[in-house]
Order: sequence, then structure tokens, then C-alpha cells
Amino acid sequence: MSNTSSFFQTKKRWSIYKDKLLENYLPLYLSKILATGKDTLFIDGFAGKGCFDDGTVGSPVIIRDKIEHAQEISKFSSKIIPIFIEYNKKYSQQLKQVLNRDWCYIRNADYKNEALSIISRNRHRNIFLYVDPFGIKHIHYEIFSELASNPNSVELLLNLNSFGFIREGCRLLDVEIDDELDAFDDTDDSDIFINDIDNMNRIAGGDYWQEIIQLKKLGSITTKQAEEWFVNKYMERLGEDFEYIFQFAIKTGDKNIPKYRMVFATNHIQGALYMSENMIKCNNEMILNNRGQQESLFDYDFARYSCTDDMLEVLKQATKSEKIINCKDICYLMYMICGPKYLHSDVKNALTELEKNSKVKITRENPYTPTGKLSKSMDFLNKEIYVELI
Repeated sequence: MSNTSSFFQTKKRWSIYKDKLLENYLPLYLSKILATGKDTLFIDGFAGKGCFDDGTVGSPVIIRDKIEHAQEISKFSSKIIPIFIEYNKKYSQQLKQVLNRDWCYIRNADYKNEALSIISRNRHRNIFLYVDPFGIKHIHYEIFSELASNPNSVELLLNLNSFGFIREGCRLLDVEIDDELDAFDDTDDSDIFINDIDNMNRIAGGDYWQEIIQLKKLGSITTKQAEEWFVNKYMERLGEDFEYIFQFAIKTGDKNIPKYRMVFATNHIQGALYMSENMIKCNNEMILNNRGQQESLFDYDFARYSCTDDMLEVLKQATKSEKIINCKDICYLMYMICGPKYLHSDVKNALTELEKNSKVKITRENPYTPTGKLSKSMDFLNKEIYVELI
């Protein structure tokens, strides 16, 4: 069983993607959240020591720098309050030195108890919860459920080691651990915390995972299928508390299995659209890197033209329940149904093409420009634009 000390020697290739995801999303998020007029808690649940041994910065430094810049240029009086939770006392002390800001709060505490306590006490504030654990043993679902009950703006970004969960589930239910699972050892120190079935239920937010492991034991499903089924069930569970949920798989090298899943949940469509765009760009970069930066023009052209076809199918599904649909909802559905494929620009171009070919009718809340001309705007992020399938 490995431990956290080896983790901080150097930033792994797959860790670069999750840090980029956070780094690219924060400027958009912070500018919007400062404008709400309410203070916001930004909780980094497993902060670590701030820097890797090779000098590469970790998420706490990224968070500190982005918050500092956002507040410097903001015209609003609301504040972002970052709280960094780190269980290891030595790491928390190092983190304090690395961050070196009196407005950055470091909590040398257990994430499970501390995060739940902070979230339950701050229902009057916006909250962003970033959860990037060393394994899976401490990510109790009840914390996310408590977060979702906050009536203000709440967002969750979770690094879910789904294969690690399946591996641990197999161990606890006496199911053989095959070669695929052997690569996903849980990095928590077993001497500090001994896992059990009840704790796995608390992680998953239910006992549905046990049936998946039993099906794997019977040979009814493969390891890869077990992981996919677990992720789907976990996302369904999140969907009971959050309105907008999605995930994408971080894959490195030539292996076609996820190293982990980045999961995002919120009750606000604007945050969902910003993060989905961010995840698509991250996914595109990851694919290129795994190919050795060899981009296929055929793949690009195919994706560009297939967006219109996929849009029609999504609209057909969506209009079964509603005749007229907000463009924001269409964009979210495109991600949920088609996966991390189409950028906002692709969605806009597809809708414009469909309108030109009289396949859809587009209605804008403000039909005219400030000069009195008929508006052709497709800026659905900042304006209310509606689509009707003809």
C-alpha cells in the first residue's frame, strides 16, 4: 500500500489535467460569483502541502493566485474565503508557509468532519467544494448532499477514483482482483484508516455498488463494465441532489481505461455550461497528447459536421416534453447525450445552420439590436434564446 509522501515527489501526468481544469475554470467562476453580492467559501478538501518536491505548484497555490487576482480587479465588495483542509500536520504547516497569506485559512483536520461542519454552518454563503483525495475512503456522500441543500450558489468538483472504488469493493466482498484493478491501488494509508462495507455505502450514498460487485464475481460483467455501471449509478445518486451533473474520464497513454473521473455538480446552469466547455477543451487536449499531438483533420471535420445531425436528434428527444427549449438547456443536453465533443461555438453554428435551412425556429428575448435591426445573436450564455423544432 503506497502512501501520500511518494505522491508529492512530482506531479503526475494525469494530475496536470485536473489542475488545468481548475485553473481555466476559476477566472470565469470567480468573476460571476463576486457579482452575486454574497461572500463565497472556496473549500479545498484535500489540500496537501501546496507544492510538489520538484517545485511544481499544487491546487492550493492555483486557488490562492486566482482568488487574489479576481478580488484585485473586482468592483464588488463581496469576498472569496478560501479554506484548505489537510489532515497531515506536517503538510498543513508546509502549506501555511507556501500560501503565505493571512486570508487563506488552513485547517489541520479530518476532511469528513471538517467539511460537513463548515458547509452546514455557512448556508448564507455561496460554496465551491473541490475534492481531490488520495483515494476514495473519505469522500462520504452526505457531505455532497449537505452542500446541495444550500439555497445559494453551490458547485462541486470531484476527482473520483472509480476503478479504485471497484477494487476496494472487490476486496471487501471477497471477489478476485484482476490485472486491470491491480493498477488502481487506493493510496490511503491502511494503518490510519481501515475501510469496511458500511464506509463504502457512505461513500457511494447507498448500497447499489454491492450488486455490481456481485455481478462481476459471477462473471456477468467485466471489470470495465463494473466501473461504468458504478459511475452511472453514482451520477444518478448525485442527480437526486443536484440539477446539473456530468463527468469526463481522464485517460493517459494508450490505455483505454480511465485513470479517474472528474465529476462536476451544481444547481445553476451558467456554471454547468462554463465547466462543460472547460471539460471539452481539456478532453480535446488530452486526446491530442495521447496521440502524440497528431491531430486528425478527418476527425475534426467529421465532428464539425456531425454536430448538426446530433443537434437534431437531441432536439427531437427534448421536444417530446417541451415544445420550446432554452439554448442553455440544449447545450447542456448536447454534453449529456453526446459526451464531451461539442464546444459552445459548435452548438451556435449548428443552430444557425438549422435555422438557415428552416429546421428550427429561433426566438430571442430581445429580438432587436440597440440600433433597431433584427437580432441574429446566438450568445445564449448571456441572453435568453429559445429554439423550436419545425
